[in-house]
Amino acid sequence: MKSMRIAAGLLAGALVVASCGSSSDSSDTTERTRNATLPSETTTVAFISTNDSTIYKMTMGTSDSVVLEKVLTDLTGTNIGITGLAVDTYRNKMIWATQDGSDAKIRTADIGSTSASTVYTRAGGYPLGLSSDTANDVVTAGFVHGGTTSVYVGDSLGNASSTVIASASGVRGIASVTDEVFGLSGTFLYRWSSSTGAGAKVEGGAGTQAWATVVDENTAKVYYAINYDTTPTIMQANRSGSGTPLSYLSTPYGVVAMAMKGDGSLVWVNGQRAGYSSPGDDSTINVVDPTDPTKSFVYTPKTAIKATSIWLVESPSTAVDPNLLGDGVVGSTYTCEDAVWEGDSPGARLSRQPQPGRAVAWYMDGVVVPGETDWTYRPDSGGQLKCTVTAENVAGSMTVESSEMLVIDPSTTTASPSTTIESKGSGSSESTTSLAPTTTTVAPASYKSISVKWSYNSSKKVLTASFKKVSGARTYGLGVTGATKKSVKCTTSGTKVTCKVTLKKGKNSITINARNAAKVIVAQKKASKTVR
Repeated sequence: MKSMRIAAGLLAGALVVASCGSSSDSSDTTERTRNATLPSETTTVAFISTNDSTIYKMTMGTSDSVVLEKVLTDLTGTNIGITGLAVDTYRNKMIWATQDGSDAKIRTADIGSTSASTVYTRAGGYPLGLSSDTANDVVTAGFVHGGTTSVYVGDSLGNASSTVIASASGVRGIASVTDEVFGLSGTFLYRWSSSTGAGAKVEGGAGTQAWATVVDENTAKVYYAINYDTTPTIMQANRSGSGTPLSYLSTPYGVVAMAMKGDGSLVWVNGQRAGYSSPGDDSTINVVDPTDPTKSFVYTPKTAIKATSIWLVESPSTAVDPNLLGDGVVGSTYTCEDAVWEGDSPGARLSRQPQPGRAVAWYMDGVVVPGETDWTYRPDSGGQLKCTVTAENVAGSMTVESSEMLVIDPSTTTASPSTTIESKGSGSSESTTSLAPTTTTVAPASYKSISVKWSYNSSKKVLTASFKKVSGARTYGLGVTGATKKSVKCTTSGTKVTCKVTLKKGKNSITINARNAAKVIVAQKKASKTVR
């Protein structure tokens, strides 16, 4: 459990920072039995900006009435509030758009720091929203300035690219997805290239007062809110622009902001639109069931707020658990390979990346080895060996463990019983037991490990392994316990090998084998994944 406190006070530059605590229990995503002290639940934290330029955070649990924790108040933007907010868990930063006097600004602060800074200024500008592809440090923001609307494309340090994407009727509901930017311009949903500036309508005639956009990268769907004051509706369209958009959900209040949890749950917020009158009621945070949009859960903050933007942070979780490499012999060096951690989903306004740095621990026969915290370890005695890796971000921490490996000392001699039958005359015999010396050894593996890039589609439960062809290998196969198919034939293209498998809920042990012409294994990779 991690906790953090930020000093409160009024700072130079009119920045107010208040206490900010965070704690979490994290998600159980390994196939093995955990120690009782390891966390077991994923924590989702919502960062919410408001029309009075305050950023709050709330932990999304089971209670419908929540206490908001004030993270920061940026008084430079009190004329319109904060109109867009993103959270970068890898760099431990917040970045937002606001207006200072007549200038639009992008500002940033370390989470937990006592100061904020302006990284970009659009003179005479009015900010319409902000998003960030946090993994690639690409920030996008919509502006109006001098009667022209455009999208800023740059990084969190304010280094703008040469691309300016023009739009005729404003750019709201910005959502960044790798090389693409989605947003609402007037009554149209657009998709632009952040590298070339080229744009195309995804859907036209959406309605009036379109305000919020979310892209589900797992299902290639785009959700956007229309008709803020008349018939508030969340629409669903295909990311490619094909087909006809559908009415996904009617809401009782206008939707000012949306995000999506890692499990596919859509989160929408009613709140204060910059430059417009506020809705009749204070903001609530609404979580929609990913399988049934008629079902939802409503969080009502105990502090009345007019929300302007939302960004979700989830505690780290793994796509693939740590891997233990070694030959099973005492005196050899063993390596703990880091887990593959779930990445961010910028289109969903969701960050999950852990901060740099890991805590590594080694266990022999279930007991921690004191003082061993490096990625490598050389045991001087035998037993069941495993390693654990802990990662953390602002939402919490998670500890995952490798599978156990039996380590044997080949020089150890043990006494094993042998039985001799001695005759004692006609029709009788007597059994005696003696101890005969035996030596137990373990042969090192004769194959090498495959270096795999893993990816996991949590919506479709599809695990993908990609790697280069192995020298001397002719065929490849992926075997999984608990999967929909026990064995999967991998495909090759040039020098690349790809294996895909759909997992079932529960524990899955994964093995990739590379075999030569004689069907002998020449390389192997083992991993594990638990699906909830």
